[in-house]
Amino acid sequence: MSVSIFRLPPELIDLVIRENRERISTLRSCALVCRAFRRSSQGCIFASVDLGPYLSPVPKFHDLLRHSPHLCGHVRKLTISDIERGEWDAWYPGLAEILDLLDNVTTFALSFLPLVQWRDLPANLQAAICALCQRSSLVSLRLIRAGTLNSLAEFSQLVASPALKDLWLKNLEIPVPGQDEIPLTNTIALTNFEFELKSSTLAIVTPWLVDGASLSHVRSLSFAWTRENVSYLHALTHGAAANLEKVTLESHNATITMDFPPLRLGGLQQKLQKIRVTLNVDVNHSDRLPRELAVLLESCSASLTTISVALYLSTRNPNLPVVEMDWSRVAEIVTVARFPALQNLSLVLFPFHSMAKTVKEKLLADMHSGLSDLNARGILKCSSWDPAANPGII
Repeated sequence: MSVSIFRLPPELIDLVIRENRERISTLRSCALVCRAFRRSSQGCIFASVDLGPYLSPVPKFHDLLRHSPHLCGHVRKLTISDIERGEWDAWYPGLAEILDLLDNVTTFALSFLPLVQWRDLPANLQAAICALCQRSSLVSLRLIRAGTLNSLAEFSQLVASPALKDLWLKNLEIPVPGQDEIPLTNTIALTNFEFELKSSTLAIVTPWLVDGASLSHVRSLSFAWTRENVSYLHALTHGAAANLEKVTLESHNATITMDFPPLRLGGLQQKLQKIRVTLNVDVNHSDRLPRELAVLLESCSASLTTISVALYLSTRNPNLPVVEMDWSRVAEIVTVARFPALQNLSLVLFPFHSMAKTVKEKLLADMHSGLSDLNARGILKCSSWDPAANPGII
């Protein structure tokens, strides 16, 4: 006995269509089968839209939305990537109207190419982006290489969605607010954030998040640390300590030297499981590295299961000898008693190109001997990156 497709429950049709959500050609075919398939198929096709690179898809997508306005509600993820100087001269009127039409976006990502900044965008396009970010549907916001904003009030609009949970801010600057500017007051409840910001911007963002109790539900954070902003890392992790599960610390142009401030987390984390950290190390002064790593791990909770450390080695004077690294302090901190759940400690060396093979082997041998107990337990994993074997990795 045959069953008419029109009598199938809509939930069952949606389930079948969603199973093919990664196959665009299949979804296009399904959309043409019958009306019962069209809505679910179009919902999957237009769920994620990337208007890049260089805004080239804008005209066609603009025309499509004007002729089929029902598609606007299907767009949940919108990416505007690699905006280049001059591209908006032709496309921005349509782009601003697209942003006005999309009222159901949950994830918005905006990235710029170098030499282009937020301030270069036309005023009406800036306003349309701010309006989209204020909608109650927005859950995730990623602003990459946006440069300097016009004002603190503008930043307040960009992070105004009450549903905001995921916040990425990279290479974005907030001007120092004037005496008459209203401070940030809106409260959000983040679960994840990733910051690569200058200290002047962190000085504005950190008190807003910490004092507003916006970090109490954070489970994952990524932070690009420098000599100047370590104190902000401590404050942010202290505010997020209650539910923090994963921490990623990236070093950008921050080489550990004798006068570098201690790198440590704040608060008493109860659920922290994974920490990943990159450290830039001058091999002529590398004796400080294990001590700094020990300070960082000493500030972590006993719930840790995974520690991943990438060591980017450099030298200002290749004629000077490589200083031996004493790992005894790390061995004293990373013990079964202190971290009973620890399953993996990974140390990866990224040597500079002229580093002799014997030197790399000596550094790896020092790690194995200095952390012999962890090595015997099968927890320690030491390796050195080989550019010949991994040409695509930086």
